[in-house]
Amino acid sequence: MTNKQPRIERGITKLIIPHEKGELITAWPSKGPNNYKNVGKEILEDINNLRLQTGYETSLLANKSYGREEPEFQDVKDKIDSRYLHVFHVDFWLPENGRNSGMYSVYDSEALGRDMKFNQEELEEKLRGAEVYQGVRINRDNGVAFAPRSTIYLGKEIDWNRFKINGENIAIFTPEGAENLAELGKNNFKYGYNWGVTGNSNVETRVSALGRLWILDGRLDVDGDWGGGGFGRAFGVVKS
Repeated sequence: MTNKQPRIERGITKLIIPHEKGELITAWPSKGPNNYKNVGKEILEDINNLRLQTGYETSLLANKSYGREEPEFQDVKDKIDSRYLHVFHVDFWLPENGRNSGMYSVYDSEALGRDMKFNQEELEEKLRGAEVYQGVRINRDNGVAFAPRSTIYLGKEIDWNRFKINGENIAIFTPEGAENLAELGKNNFKYGYNWGVTGNSNVETRVSALGRLWILDGRLDVDGDWGGGGFGRAFGVVKS
């Protein structure tokens, strides 16, 4: 006689978005609201075996959700419009006036947030022979990118063509993800705004966020200067 007990398995709602390499299958509803680490932990501990979205996947979900009539996609839009989504990338800002200053962006699969250790030698090893796009070095397989300060433009941007070649957007979201955000912005927002660390004499560690934050004037915010607190949300990805 078996000792196993009866159980119930209930399915999850999946948002399925085709893209150039297959499909992004996102679990709905979102997790949160809570801070970066707690929302990430909630996703990783979900019984449905979820993982954290990359920056590219967050940009794809955001862009494709606007304009859809289904209530689940409308909910994604509402989450962005009402505040922001956590983007699971840690950003290491090198001293602003230092030699070869810039920002490393690293996919944070474990939701370590600002507890992730900075090891420049290790990051540079991962970027050896990496793809270069608009001056940004990118290793897609390892989820690591480096954007020199000269490629990063902080503040307001009304030109969506410039927005998509902003080094910060490319590093966090990939070139394709930056294009997703530019398309999202052009069709649904008045202008973009990039946040980053300036005036620092030491390496500063931040996390990423995407949304309107608290400014409801039609602005799309990309924040690479987020401390990790607050009451954001995020969507988990169904592992294939």
